[in-house]
Amino acid sequence: LLSGISLILSLLLNLMVTDTVSGIYTNRKISLIHSYNYSIKHFWPFLGINLLIGLIALCIFIIWLIVAGFLFKGFFSKVAFWWTSILIIIIAMIMIRFIFVPAVFVIENNTSKLALKRSAELAKGVKTKITAIEIYLLYFIVGYFPYFFVPKETWKNISQIYNIIVSSAGTPFIQVFFIVLYYKLITKEIELKSSEIVI
Repeated sequence: LLSGISLILSLLLNLMVTDTVSGIYTNRKISLIHSYNYSIKHFWPFLGINLLIGLIALCIFIIWLIVAGFLFKGFFSKVAFWWTSILIIIIAMIMIRFIFVPAVFVIENNTSKLALKRSAELAKGVKTKITAIEIYLLYFIVGYFPYFFVPKETWKNISQIYNIIVSSAGTPFIQVFFIVLYYKLITKEIELKSSEIVI
């Protein structure tokens, strides 16, 4: 139940933050009521696109487990750590393609399919991928930092609440960061197209 509530609040907050930061960049009048109404209006399509991204990650995970079962049957325990590490890296590299989906969905008003394609185009640069990995790595460290220092029994009792707090605080920060990065990439894109026209 708490996870479901956290997901809904996270998506609504994501939409509101994106709309607000976009308004700042475009010199549009910022209104909390406007952002709230926008998030409510576009919640279901945005939920759909996030579920689609989650489904992609889940499919990759399932396929990876099936392959692991055939290739490492009987030896899985010995290579579990490295196998899991490789899995996380692969999923991260694929999911990075979707980091600009909220910005593209809200700012460019694209459909779910176009938003996925457009986000992948913006995230194809190596520098962008490295930056995204650094941000998510920081988020991961903050999220699981207490696990290594808090007693296991205590962690079991507070982990869910702690994760909700980290998610609620971290999501806006990450979203603002990627919206700013989105606008920088768009500016470069426009400048590049302008230079090509001049030439």
